[in-house]
This record gives sequence, structure tokens and C-alpha cells, in this order.
Amino acid sequence: MDLNKNNKYQLIDDYLQGNMSIDDMDRFKAFMQTDNEISDNFQIIQELQESHDFNKASQDLNNTLLSIRNADVNQAPIQRKSKIAWFSLLLAIIIGGLFYFTNAMSSDKESRNKIIHQYALVEPLSLSTKSNDLQQSLLDIENLYNNKNYKQALPLISVYLEEKPRDLDILLAYGISLSEESEYIKANEIFSTIKSLKPRVKKHLWYAAINNLRAGKDELATSQLTTIVKEKSYKYLEAKELIQELMKE
Repeated sequence: MDLNKNNKYQLIDDYLQGNMSIDDMDRFKAFMQTDNEISDNFQIIQELQESHDFNKASQDLNNTLLSIRNADVNQAPIQRKSKIAWFSLLLAIIIGGLFYFTNAMSSDKESRNKIIHQYALVEPLSLSTKSNDLQQSLLDIENLYNNKNYKQALPLISVYLEEKPRDLDILLAYGISLSEESEYIKANEIFSTIKSLKPRVKKHLWYAAINNLRAGKDELATSQLTTIVKEKSYKYLEAKELIQELMKE
């Protein structure tokens, strides 16, 4: 299976319609995990299709009801009213069920995102404690980052790290900023870089777990949270609580 800009929408449709082999489905899932654009496109198309399926089901039922009315014009009024009442009730039940299912899915997703957001609070940068004579670039990074202007902070952080690639505070801020901007793959690369530097306090592991939860990689995130709890690393109490919250979902 070849994925390119010319056939990605066809592959998304094939996946959603169940027209792929198991091997192709696995490869397509792998594509989505490594390509933010196709993953976003998939989610949008999936939501549109669910909305379309709901509308189609509703229209089909309305058409069925209309055909029954037309076919039963010559029947006794009581029989016609009885059938129409029955199918009207059926229509109401099915539409109500579809609304309930859609709202339940939306509610579950919203609840999960609230849990993640609750635990994803970012500590402010305190670079001034490192030196009383900070260069202007670090002051700008600190100001933008602490005001949650992550998009504006990212290019400044990137330039700074070209000169000092082993600055753990700035590396962590870089990974967190990428995660906050939904750059999950790049964020994981930065957290892996921090891991390779073997920091004494493993803050990166906590934020890597949060990043993976945001990316939908629950199994990997749970494994990281479990490691945090086992090793009593940074935020291990919060990690234990978060695992318990996720298990309730």
C-alpha cells in the first residue's frame, strides 16, 4: 500500500468503509501515528462520515414512513393511524439513540480531555535563578513561555539550543511547548533527547506521558506513568492518581 497526497483521501475512505486487509489497516494506522496531517484529516473525515451516516439513517426512516403512508392510503383510517404511530415511534427511538450515542462519545472525549488538562499544568520557567545576568533571548523565552505563548517561544528556543543543546531547562521547555502546540512526535523526540542526557530529576518522563495521552497513545503513556510510580520519580503521586482516573474511563 502506497500513501501519497494523491490517494490519502481514498485510503481514509477505504479504511472507514472496511475495504482494507488487516495488514493494510495496520500499515495505515502506523501512517497516522507518524503523520499529524493525515491523522487530523482522518479525524475530520470520520466525524463528517458519522454525521452523514446519522443524517442518512434519519432520511431513510423518513422515506420509509412516507412510502408506508402512500401505500396505505386505501386502508382503514384506524389501521393507517396505527401503522404511522408505530413507525413514528420507531423513528423517534432510533434518532434518539443516535443522538445519545453521538453525545455519549463526545462527552467521553470531553471528560478524558478534562482529566488530561487537569494534570498537564505546566510549571513556570525560572531562569533568573540561574543567573542575574541573563541574555535577552532567555528573558524573551521565559516571558513568552510563562505567558503560554508557546508558538512564539518555539523559534527562540530552537535558536538558543543551537548554541547550548544540553541545557535541560530549555530542552524541557521546548518539549512541553511542542506538546502544547500538538506537535506530539517532535515533542517525544525532545523528551528522548533529554532522557539520553540522564538528568537527575526525570521531569521529562512525566511530560512525555502527558504528551502521549494527548496523542492518543494510552498504552505507552500508561507504561510511562507506571514507571514514574514504581521509581517514585517526579510527580509520582500525580501519576498514580492519573492512572486511576484513566482506568475509570
